[in-house]
Amino acid sequence: PPGCHVPGGSCTVPGVCECAEGYTGELCDQKSCKELACVFGTLVIENCECECFQGWTGTNCSRPICSSECVEHGECISPGVCRCGDGWSGISCDQPHCLNNCQNRGTCVSPDHCRCLAGWAGSDCSVPVCANDCSGHGTCQQPGTCVCNTTSWVGHDCGTPHCLNDCSRHGICTNELNFH
Repeated sequence: PPGCHVPGGSCTVPGVCECAEGYTGELCDQKSCKELACVFGTLVIENCECECFQGWTGTNCSRPICSSECVEHGECISPGVCRCGDGWSGISCDQPHCLNNCQNRGTCVSPDHCRCLAGWAGSDCSVPVCANDCSGHGTCQQPGTCVCNTTSWVGHDCGTPHCLNDCSRHGICTNELNFH
C-alpha cells in the first residue's frame, strides 16, 4: 500500500508495511494495545489507555479506591472495602481492638493497650485498685473496697491491726502476737 504510516511502520517490500512494536493495521497507523489488559475497566484503543470503572484506578484499573485509604492499619481490597491488620477494626481500620473491650472501664488507645478509668488497672482494666493494695492482708473486690483476709486486720485498707477485746485496754494492739 502507498506510504506506510511513520513512525508506526516501514515498507519492507513493495506494497507491504511492517509495523513497529505498539502499532497495527494495514498502514501501521493504529496503536496496538494488546499488551494492556484492563482488569476493571475498558480499553480505549485511540490512546491505548484504560478507562476505569467507578471505584478502580491504576494503569490497568486493578487498584481499588477506598475513600479513607484504610488509614495506616489495613489495605484496600475492593472499592470502599478495607481489610484491617491485626488489632485494628472499623471501616477505615482506624479503631484499635482491645481484649474484652477494656471491660468498658477504659479506652482502647492502641491494639491490646487500654487506658483504664480511675480505680481500675490491668491489660483489660479488669483489676480493681485499692489503697495500699489492701496492705497485703486482704483482697481488693471493687475499686477502694478491701475485704480483709482475717479478723486480725481491719480498716479501709486492711492495715489496722485488730486484737481480741482490744487487749482488754491494757496494751497496744500491734498484731505481732495480738497484744503488746
